[in-house]
Amino acid sequence: MDRLPTIWRHTPHWAAASLAVQLALGAGVTLGLPLLFFRHARGLWLGLDYLCDPDEEAFYE
Repeated sequence: MDRLPTIWRHTPHWAAASLAVQLALGAGVTLGLPLLFFRHARGLWLGLDYLCDPDEEAFYE
């Protein structure tokens, strides 16, 4: 009879990868996502800043 907890018996296939592979994927995601979404996040914050404080004179300086 298997005495492992249920969560360990149903481990996803990606969790069975070696530590080096998991670290490489984690580093890639950590570096890739900010590079991909930088413009979108910056545009969102600039839009919110203009919505909350519409100082048009400072915008054209």
